Amino acid sequence: MDTADTALIFGTTSLVISVISLSWSVWSKFIYPKPRMRVGCRIREYGKYAPEPKVTFVEVTITNLGPNDVTVRFVRARFGRKTKVEKPGAEVGLIPIDLKEPNKKIHYVFDGGLPATLDVGKSHTAFFGLHKRWFSEWDIASIGFEDTFGRYHKAKSSDLKKVRKYVLLHGE
Repeated sequence: MDTADTALIFGTTSLVISVISLSWSVWSKFIYPKPRMRVGCRIREYGKYAPEPKVTFVEVTITNLGPNDVTVRFVRARFGRKTKVEKPGAEVGLIPIDLKEPNKKIHYVFDGGLPATLDVGKSHTAFFGLHKRWFSEWDIASIGFEDTFGRYHKAKSSDLKKVRKYVLLHGE
């Protein structure tokens, strides 16, 4: 094998790598782009300035930052290391409260306005009561939404730490 054969092998190999790289770039950017999502978790008080007693919820919000629409199926939580209910790392679907019909019986994780299709720039919010067992027994380590492709979009851990602290002090 002389120099010309070696150059031909290296040239062919680099051409194959370039074609694979180009096809991957086209696929990931134009054919199947993943939407960017932002998830937030916080404590929200309703009726704070009204004469009625205020109502406090855990609010989990997801916002679609684009580039395409996405359908959010349900809210999912992941157990931490200190869980007393399930093995660490296991996951559970959470049941949000439907604020439009608060007296409605909610039986499954697809209530509370879910599944919801989010256009670019739109958001969806799920509301939950202040349940101490989320953090005392379940030790929820992350909370977020799952989309139709099975991708898990979770809230920042700093947001969840603030919620954990509030719920453990003021929860039911």
